[in-house]
Amino acid sequence: MSNRFTRFTQSTITALFLCIFMLAAPAAAKNTVASVLGSKDLNGATVGFVAWDMDTGETLYEQNIDQLMTPASNMKIVTAATAMLGLGTEFQFVTAFHAGDWNPGAGTARNLFVIGNGDPTFSGEFFDSNAAAADALAGLLKNKGLKRIDGDMILDARAFSGADYPEGWSKEDPWYCYGMKVGALSIAENCLIVTVQGASKAGNAPTVKTDPPLHSSFVVNNVKTVSKGNSSIKVSQNSKGVVTITGQVRAGKSASHEYPAPYPDMLFGSALAAALQRAGIGFQGSLSRASEFQGSAGQWTQIASVGSPQMMHILGVMLKHSDNFIAEMMTRTMGAQTGPGGTTIGGAQAISQILYESGIASSGTIRIFDGSGLSRNNRLTPRVLMQLFRTFYNSYMGPGLMAALAEPGQPGTLKKRLTGTAAVGNIKAKTGALRGVCSLSGYFTRKNGHTGAFVMFMNGYSVHSNNIRAIQDKLALVMLEM
Repeated sequence: MSNRFTRFTQSTITALFLCIFMLAAPAAAKNTVASVLGSKDLNGATVGFVAWDMDTGETLYEQNIDQLMTPASNMKIVTAATAMLGLGTEFQFVTAFHAGDWNPGAGTARNLFVIGNGDPTFSGEFFDSNAAAADALAGLLKNKGLKRIDGDMILDARAFSGADYPEGWSKEDPWYCYGMKVGALSIAENCLIVTVQGASKAGNAPTVKTDPPLHSSFVVNNVKTVSKGNSSIKVSQNSKGVVTITGQVRAGKSASHEYPAPYPDMLFGSALAAALQRAGIGFQGSLSRASEFQGSAGQWTQIASVGSPQMMHILGVMLKHSDNFIAEMMTRTMGAQTGPGGTTIGGAQAISQILYESGIASSGTIRIFDGSGLSRNNRLTPRVLMQLFRTFYNSYMGPGLMAALAEPGQPGTLKKRLTGTAAVGNIKAKTGALRGVCSLSGYFTRKNGHTGAFVMFMNGYSVHSNNIRAIQDKLALVMLEM
């Protein structure tokens, strides 16, 4: 047998074995997927699991791809994508400041008129602290020459309207800061943290600290220092912005409370008033709303404005940390900017319309009620999310969306998941969880170097969500071998 024939035979056999291996690998992966999905922890659950190759369009695995399911916080992927499409990747929120009877020589204004457009970035998520966010605004006004406000601060948050919570939220959600209200003027993600330190002796007044720091004229401390009993405080905010703290704290002890303030614009105003005081800008007036004021900012001089970070930076924080506040602010902004109105319902309509117009979704494949995924009424088919991933992968916006997702071992919701595995550096994804709902979706790098996308929706299970996350992690590692 000639060497030439031997080389030909060996190369043919090698190619044949390689072909068989390539054909068998996906089948083996599917069998492994099936065994993972056969876990008893998924008994009674509805499971959607889909994986596609983004480079070739190949279907790697599909189960319940057209089943309407609850996405939980995977809804934020949809919110981010539609914000990129509807508002643009370089979109910035602008907050403007107008001064009544502005005297630039003396640095005085009769009133300060603040116009908000839904900037979600005045918080410790984007500044060193919540106080630093307020200080940045006060510093801007000081640099523009403002030294004293002789009258009131007038807050214009009319870019958003309606204060009702989205349909489908659990009744306990508004009690906690993850279910805060949103407003066109908001600070600290509208979550007020109050800490009361008991005096050294019972009967003496305790010390109150708030985060963000509020102007003292808008804080009432009715807490008592006691010698025995439990430390417990309650916090309330009225429509004029006054925060009242009641309860008791044991001597030498402290108590804290997180409070989602019902009046975001007033929290913003009180925090800004405190920052103005720290900056040496005089203000002893009250807070009022533009809707109650005779006149408009248009007749006054605009002395300053501030733009937020660009859209992609904001969305990176929202997706990596599953930030409900940013998602709901973004939803209302889409409603305000694209026509339906600055309400959650208007935003949900805007999101739906963008999905329809882009070809990502069609009638009957989505039901949108909010932007964060807290609503249990939200419904998506896994195919919609896969179409979204594919549309963006083939777009100039794809790298931006991919970079905004969380990664194993990195800051974000995947920091403690899939660490020390092949998923590190090979998966970018968004988590999601509600009671009985667990989701994980994003992009991954296949063993052959191709980019894939996947969607995992698990609805209606009865075990602890940690059990479901463990199943998802197993699926993720199998998926990498596809």
